[in-house]
Amino acid sequence: MLSKYHAIHCIHALDATTAFLGGFKNLDVTYLAMEPDEESIEACIAHLKNIVSGSLIVFLGHGSSTGLYSPSTDFFPRRTIINDTVANKFFKGNDILLLSCKSAEFSKQLHTYNQVIGFGNILSSYHEVVGEAEHSGRFRDVDDTDIEYFNHCYATAIIHSLQLTISGRKKFEDLPRLIAYFVNKEINSVLRQKEKRNRIEVARLLFEFRNEMVYKRN
Repeated sequence: MLSKYHAIHCIHALDATTAFLGGFKNLDVTYLAMEPDEESIEACIAHLKNIVSGSLIVFLGHGSSTGLYSPSTDFFPRRTIINDTVANKFFKGNDILLLSCKSAEFSKQLHTYNQVIGFGNILSSYHEVVGEAEHSGRFRDVDDTDIEYFNHCYATAIIHSLQLTISGRKKFEDLPRLIAYFVNKEINSVLRQKEKRNRIEVARLLFEFRNEMVYKRN
């Protein structure tokens, strides 16, 4: 079976903190790496502007409840490049997967998409774990290695799920169930690794990732 989409686009806001998502470029999609400079950002925005309705758009990067972020470096600050107004123009009539922090909340401001999948507060770095602890008073017993493993697990789960959708064997509406299935496999795997001291905390992160995923259809 072939994909129903006119085209499939993957926009990766690529910097040191999102480089672990590089495996998405091996999918059979139009993959664009948005680098932390104005020329690259403008090129990706121009590409998004010209996407035809009936496409699948995957965004990889950081975000918040108010928008999607640019990549960043110490010398190029992160900023919102796609807010709700822009997103409602670019995403009109398309299926959207937003692999970014608080994209489930952001999706509440969107209304022109066909279908959308968003996620909760994805703790993709130890810096973000510390930030959560300072804000909430809850400190997770994880280290950098645990977070790297967590990132690998959910990225792998989504890549496997998208492969089935891109090939036409599954529909976009099946993605939440597929992602949950592959995340569950990762949870079972990590819990069996008795030598991993923080396996319960890593499993909890994966539970939260799965349970905070949101799917909506217009």
